[in-house]
Formats: sequence, C-alpha cells, structure tokens
Amino acid sequence: AWEDEYILSVLERNGAPKDRALEAAAAAGGSIGKALELVSDDEYWKLREEVLNQFLKSTSRSEVIKISNQWKDRKPDSEKLMTILESYVRQMTEYRFGAARTDLSRFPAQWQRFSEKAGKESFLRLSEALSDARKQLQFNTNYQAVLEKIIFAFMGEGNLWLSSSESVFR
Repeated sequence: AWEDEYILSVLERNGAPKDRALEAAAAAGGSIGKALELVSDDEYWKLREEVLNQFLKSTSRSEVIKISNQWKDRKPDSEKLMTILESYVRQMTEYRFGAARTDLSRFPAQWQRFSEKAGKESFLRLSEALSDARKQLQFNTNYQAVLEKIIFAFMGEGNLWLSSSESVFR
C-alpha cells in the first residue's frame, strides 16, 4: 500500500482538486489506481455523501426501517456501499491508532469523538459487522435484513458517543 501523501501528490499532478484528492487518497486504502478511479467518479461521491448522511448520521431506531426501505432495491450498489463504509471505518481507525490525521470534520460529532477515544474492540465490532455483511450477501441472504443489521451496528457504536445535548428520546 502506498502512503496517502504519495497518492495525494499523484492525484494533484493529475489535476485533481485538493479536497477531493485528500478524500480519494484516504478512501483508496493505499491503491493509486483506486484513488485515480475514485477522484473522477461523480456517482461515487454522491453515493458516499448519501451513505454518510444515512448510515453515520442516524441516531434513532425509528430511522432503521426508513433507511433500509430506501436501500432495499439497490442491491447492485451493495459492493460500493460496503466499500464506502469500510473506507469510513478505515479512516476512523487510522485517525485513532495511526499516524494519519485524516480530516473527519464532515463526520457527525459522535463519530469524531468515537475516532478520538474508542477502544480497539469498538473498531473491531464495526469491521466484523461489515465482514459478516459481505459474507451474507455472497450467500444471497435477504439484502434488506443485511442492511438493517449494518445500520444497527453503526448506530449502536455511534450512539455510545453522543453527547447529552445530542441525545434525544429513542
């Protein structure tokens, strides 16, 4: 895997805007080819924003069915969804335990706190939830049920890091 700084320099030499290049480098997991592909894929960036807003900003159990209903017919996007969520977990993990200081300012406050203070077990639970979801999708498990399980996993971890002012009756 290439260092993000090197990938960033390659992206910028190829004309990528700095902010998108930073995020593409962080999302590419050390792959220059993947970063070059991502930086110019507008559909990926729209989907990434949608995933951030729905999967990381959701804090209420009542939102789970709403989100899974919105995604239930989007099984063709499942690979991108998993990749984006894995990228977010990787970015938070690198922020917490690595030298990388990825800009997490777009993340909801509870996920910023999570990235600063959560223990290894919390990161492991999210990674395992995504790994399990990938396995279930390979065996044609009900897509909507897999989505709901992922949403609950992220919501469960994220809600632990809500401040009392962000907490609402659930």
